[in-house]
Amino acid sequence: MENSPFTDKSNNQDISGVPLDIETNKSQNDNSKVSIETNPVQQPEVSTDGSNERHQPVSVPKLVNPYIMMIVVRKDLNLGVGKIAAQVGHALLGAYKKGIKSSNEVITKWEEEKRMKIFSVKSDEELQRLSEEAKKLELNYHLVRDAGKTQVQRGTHTALCIGPVLEAKIEALYKDLKSL
Repeated sequence: MENSPFTDKSNNQDISGVPLDIETNKSQNDNSKVSIETNPVQQPEVSTDGSNERHQPVSVPKLVNPYIMMIVVRKDLNLGVGKIAAQVGHALLGAYKKGIKSSNEVITKWEEEKRMKIFSVKSDEELQRLSEEAKKLELNYHLVRDAGKTQVQRGTHTALCIGPVLEAKIEALYKDLKSL
């Protein structure tokens, strides 16, 4: 009973405020013994299909050379949440479509995990610098230029998606960026 979350050692009460007799683990209002297991035995997972068959937990293998899409959004534009979501979608879809045309095999590998990381930058200059880096590294990318119908001027760069690509190839690009 030493580490039980159901007792307050400072005043020897159970969670309902009833005083406990610490020596016998009995509530002073109850004659039944209080018993709390502090190190429960982990049981195998029970099937949810009603078969009462027990299954052992499945171990998930660690990803080897995972493919990823890196998405970057400009924070300096103060876009609304819905607008940010739309720009992320445009960037992802644009890169995805270009990826299908250039390397369907890479797209297929990315689709197995569908990993993405979303970051923010403080300016158009930062966004364009990342775009130039992707171009220099010959990576698949899509730079979004807004249509100008809602919150920003037509042609404003709002978001960038790089990938899909092996994460190790772009870690240097996002290591100093802030997650969105």
